[in-house]
Formats: sequence, C-alpha cells, structure tokens
Amino acid sequence: MKIKFNMNNISKKIFYLYIISVYVFSFQTKYVKYSEYIYISFICVYFLSFIKNRHIFINKSNTIILFFVIFCLVSSFWAINFSAAMSRSISLLILSTISFFMLQIYEIDDIKKILFTIFIAGFFMVFYTILDMGFNSFFSATMSGERIGGTISAANAYGIYLSLSFLCGLYCLKFGGYRKLKILFLLVVFMGILSSNSRNSFIVCCSGVVLFLLLGNTNIHRRKKASYLVFTLCIAYIIYDSGLLDSILLRMSNVSFVNGNDRSVNSRMLMINVGYSIFSNNPLWGCGINNAQFILEYYFARTYLHNNYIELLADLGLIGFCLYYLVYLYDIIGLIKYRRLKVYNELSSILIILLIMLLIADISVVFYYNKIVYVIFGTISILLTKNNEIRISKY
Repeated sequence: MKIKFNMNNISKKIFYLYIISVYVFSFQTKYVKYSEYIYISFICVYFLSFIKNRHIFINKSNTIILFFVIFCLVSSFWAINFSAAMSRSISLLILSTISFFMLQIYEIDDIKKILFTIFIAGFFMVFYTILDMGFNSFFSATMSGERIGGTISAANAYGIYLSLSFLCGLYCLKFGGYRKLKILFLLVVFMGILSSNSRNSFIVCCSGVVLFLLLGNTNIHRRKKASYLVFTLCIAYIIYDSGLLDSILLRMSNVSFVNGNDRSVNSRMLMINVGYSIFSNNPLWGCGINNAQFILEYYFARTYLHNNYIELLADLGLIGFCLYYLVYLYDIIGLIKYRRLKVYNELSSILIILLIMLLIADISVVFYYNKIVYVIFGTISILLTKNNEIRISKY
C-alpha cells in the first residue's frame, strides 16, 4: 500500500500547532524557543509543498506590511542605537512572514479552524499556567487580584491574548458539536483573564463580547439579540456581585487619579509625555525603531512606552505610524464590504471585532511586534484575497 503525503495539509496542521505554542510559550521566556522550532519546521514543510505547487498569493495587506518593515529597516540608519533598531526590524521581517505564509496554505474554509485553534490555544495557555503555578496559586491570584506577573512575563499581553481567545470561543459555539465542553473551556479562559488582573484586558474582553452580541449574530432577530444582551448583563452582574472583579475595578477606579496613589497610571502618563516629546522633535520619521526606550531611560527606565500609538509615533513618526495602521484600515474596509455578502457576513463580523479589540488593546500595550497580531492579519488576508487573488505562477 502506497501512502501519499499532502505537504500542504501537513503544513496547515503544523501551523495550528504553532498557534497553540505561541499562546503556551510566548509568556514563558525560557520556553519561547520551542515555538520558534515549530515555526521553522512549518517553513521547511511549506517549501516542500511550494516546490510542487509553485504558486504565490499576494494581497495589499501583505504589501503594506512589507513597506512598514522596509521603513523600519531604513530607520535603523538614523536611530540612536543601530543594533537595537536592526534587531527589531529583523524580528518584524520574520513576523511578516506569518501572514504571508498563512495566505499561501489556507483557504477560506479553513478560517473557522484557525479561529477554533486560537480558542483552544487560550485554554491550553491557562491550563499550562495552572500546571506551572499550581492550582492553589492560580486560584488565589484569580480571587485575590494578585497579578500573575511573577510567573508570566507580561500580564497585560497575557490577558489580551486570552480576551481574543475568548471571543473566538464565543464564535465557535455557533458551529460544530461539544457545546458543553466549549462552554467549560470558555470559563477556564475567562478565569485566566481574571487572573491577569489587567484593566485593559477586562475592557478589551467586555468590548469584544458586546460587539459580538451586536454585530456577530447577523442572522438573529433583533429581539433575540436583545434577550442575549440582557442575559449577558445578568451573568455580568452575578460575576460582579461575587467579588471576582473587585481588584480589577479598584485598579480601574484609580485611573482618574493621575496624581494619586496608582503608580502604574502615573508611570504610563510619564511614558506618554516622553513619547509625545520624542514625536514632537521628529514628527515625520521618529527616532528609529525600538529606540524610544533609550530616551525614556533618562526620565524613567529603559522600557517600551506601554502604548502602541505613542511607541510608533516616537519610533517611526507619522510615516511609520500611518503605514502600520493602514493595514487595519485596509482590512476593516475590505471586511465591511464582505459583511454585505450573505455567505461571509458573520465571518467578516468576527474578524472586524478582533481588529477593534486589538485597537483598544494598543492603548496600554505595545503590540506591533506581537505574533498574534500577524496571525489575525493573515487570517483576514485569506478571506479578502482568495476570491480575488493576484496569482504569480511558475511553470
């Protein structure tokens, strides 16, 4: 019996595993290398598939990302620290291949599987955290509001990853079986969001859920949507009354007291002011990618500016800022057009909501060099491109 291997299908499965590894290992710094090994394996299998098929798909989104990366590379030449700028530019070049390769191997029918993988990845992320911390420590962090930053390298980003996973889980409830198991997984993911004790993650998650109820169920009658919204508000009140949100709400209440006792808020305001000052001095091209940290060091510490908008303006000026967010603009406009089609309206809606969640998240995290962003860009590229592709064939 002769066994035939479909290299494209194998590369798809390896990439699903890569998404899970991004969730599980990205916030455990000593294990990030395993995620990188999986991605290298994926690229090797993809090229074996490419040798046979020899076709490439290109879309405007990937082209804009490429121009953004090129501008980052060029900014290295006026950067304060050339090596830091070049290192970040190379990282972005590698990240840009994520959306490019996704466009090559996946079809529109695979998008649901990608979103389901993001959902399952969130569950595995929390499950691995519990194994690493111990259930008692994890449960204590969730109930008491103690942040898990001691174990996780970036609690805010951790919570945002899980918020994106939670939304994908809500969407996945609508198709396939195992509904009760999916609900259980959603509860685990939600507990992970609470354990991050992140204000921004909580806002991102709530915004995503509300938008999902309003936009995600396009085939449901308005009265039924209203009943879902009322039911969600009742569940939210029960969670609020249980005290699970006390620590997050306390941190949120301190936001208005900029000169008060919330050191986190005061530090972020200082970073924003420094970032705006850097931008004012170099409004067009900034101080060079990944270089705002060296100026911030004189005022606070050598770290990122904790705001994606300010970070890009300071590092790359208006040119780099516009190039990066042009990807969002192009994708949202394209998805709005697709939303009018009866076949892809719900799929377009969930992808629009994911982009909006990322835009909200950018207020308090620097996400332009984050892997999950490029996974979402790649997923959207599949929908926008595979019906109207520019195909370059080699015979």
